[in-house]
Amino acid sequence: MEKFTASAFDRMGGVLDDAFLALPKILKPFRPQIEIDLDAYNRQIDFYFEKGFADDPESFFHFPDIAPKYQISSETAYHGGLNQIITFQSRYVPRNPEMAERFEAFPENKTACLIRWTHGDQGRNTLICLHGYMLGDPDQAARMFKIRKLF
Repeated sequence: MEKFTASAFDRMGGVLDDAFLALPKILKPFRPQIEIDLDAYNRQIDFYFEKGFADDPESFFHFPDIAPKYQISSETAYHGGLNQIITFQSRYVPRNPEMAERFEAFPENKTACLIRWTHGDQGRNTLICLHGYMLGDPDQAARMFKIRKLF
């Protein structure tokens, strides 16, 4: 019975994930479309092949020499521990010159956000969950990653 329950919860979680992923598809016809001609699109893609990033993806990323200065933007109690929202100025600069102008047009791309749930005592394992496109809301991330259960 326990195995069936875990399997059922996995399926339900998958349905929720599918719902989150369906929303952008549903909204797509109502969003302004990016106008790009085929030559510009090909230049954007070719950059990654010409520089060797497609063959060696790790070569694309450069890590900073020093950690950024950060601030705790929010701190609240969380089940005997803490929930912190930590922000810092992103130093990311698009490597692809064809993408730089669009990236720079969004001021929110300049701030990085880390959400930390901590028990408040020593000796706990650390779990890191990364999110991608269209998942910036901390509450949405907490639900998607089932933070309460992981905690």
